[in-house]
Amino acid sequence: TLFCDKLSQLKIFKDALNPSKDPDDQAIRIARKLVDPKNHDETKHHLGHLLARPLGQRILASAVGKMMNEDKDIALDVIFSRVKKFDESGGFEQINSQKSIFYGIVYDPLNEKMLMGNRELASNLLVYVLRGQVSDLDVIAEKCKKLRTQDKTGHYDFNGNIVPGNGDINIKDPENDNFWKVSEEPLELPDQVSA
Repeated sequence: TLFCDKLSQLKIFKDALNPSKDPDDQAIRIARKLVDPKNHDETKHHLGHLLARPLGQRILASAVGKMMNEDKDIALDVIFSRVKKFDESGGFEQINSQKSIFYGIVYDPLNEKMLMGNRELASNLLVYVLRGQVSDLDVIAEKCKKLRTQDKTGHYDFNGNIVPGNGDINIKDPENDNFWKVSEEPLELPDQVSA
């Protein structure tokens, strides 16, 4: 299909499909592994690439489908030129970094595992980044803020900075019966990919 052809043009899949670049057939395995901040030297070549995981491919397919089937649909070539820019800027990589738009949304840093239940939110966030127009922008931002609240100090913005928690919204600490305070500051959504 045309979608698969476009997908195969992204660097991660080009490398995986090129025997000279991936003679041991390890590109996808390495690409899906996460960088371990405690053991950075040994894991610095790991990409933590979302598209190396089935969940990431579903999120991308959903986002592309939304952009092609809404009122102001976008041609597949235009969508994938933006996807390619986002990918080349590292947008799908290091999902366990606070700077990733997917941190806390599809990657759970507390339990160090993937979160399957936020696929629709991740897809909508990706549509926003790639196209800019998305309904319920405030709802998306609020859900992202809650999911990016990882400890008592507050939530992470999309630049990886902590925003102090001082609001009245509480999130239950998964380790005990205490609550974390969510910041009253609105979460500014990530930068969009320019056309």
